[in-house]
Amino acid sequence: MILGHLEAWKHFQDLGLDKKGGKLGIALSGPWFFPNDYQNPDDQNASIRAFEFYWGLFAHPLYKGDWSPIIKERILNLSLTYEKRTETRLPQFTDDQIKALNGSAQFVGVNYYNGQMVTSRTDDEIANRWDNKLNQEDYDGKIKIWPSPNWRQMNASNPWIYYTPFGLRDLLNELDKQYKVPILITENGCMDNYGEDLNDVTRVHYLRGHLMAIAQAVNDGANVIGHTIWSLIDNFEWLDGYTTKFGVHQVDFSSQNRTRIPKLSAGFYAEVATSKMLKGFSINQWH
Repeated sequence: MILGHLEAWKHFQDLGLDKKGGKLGIALSGPWFFPNDYQNPDDQNASIRAFEFYWGLFAHPLYKGDWSPIIKERILNLSLTYEKRTETRLPQFTDDQIKALNGSAQFVGVNYYNGQMVTSRTDDEIANRWDNKLNQEDYDGKIKIWPSPNWRQMNASNPWIYYTPFGLRDLLNELDKQYKVPILITENGCMDNYGEDLNDVTRVHYLRGHLMAIAQAVNDGANVIGHTIWSLIDNFEWLDGYTTKFGVHQVDFSSQNRTRIPKLSAGFYAEVATSKMLKGFSINQWH
């Protein structure tokens, strides 16, 4: 994928689009990782590794030209110690590729929905990854992630999104510190809550909290250039199909015209976009 992006960047330049003010970026997706115990160095390091394997795995080569040192060290250790290889399984970039990759993206897109708690896995868990059914990121990063039971679920019947706007503020600040490029939030939103229909107050609460977090990150110094909700209209949501609705406009799928009706959140978001302000919000306010 990284080398595919590099080819796109070369073609972008061949067309002269960079000389005409065009910008090329990449959209990355993931949570922010809160150390389970902020006083525990192992959990702090787990949070750093989680960021690298979920965000830095793709971002570091595009904005700095090569894999991050944490990625290199970790994959080398796994390759030699646990996988009994004779060399790292991490593909190596050539000098020309490193030079070409560095700066091949001029902004970073962020798909953010919620945070996760994180701690380090044990060496035994890593050694028995297949028995423990570890996914690739958790195995490579030696991490265990889960949502805090103290966080509010946005929809009890489809509970994968939790209300953690404070994680978005941390993520934006970290991306800004690491890569020093403009940040465009390319996805952010939540599904309809049970029984709310057009009066989607849960979504308004979710969006308001995350817009507050963005404003706070900007005040911290993060270069955030825009925010895009997911999504404009109800649509087909992967494995959930049409049963989960993320739109700020309701779609009547039984109608031949697929009639669109704005929900409460559409009016809320339109007002914020037009006025460029969140009413009743102080920059130091808790979400």
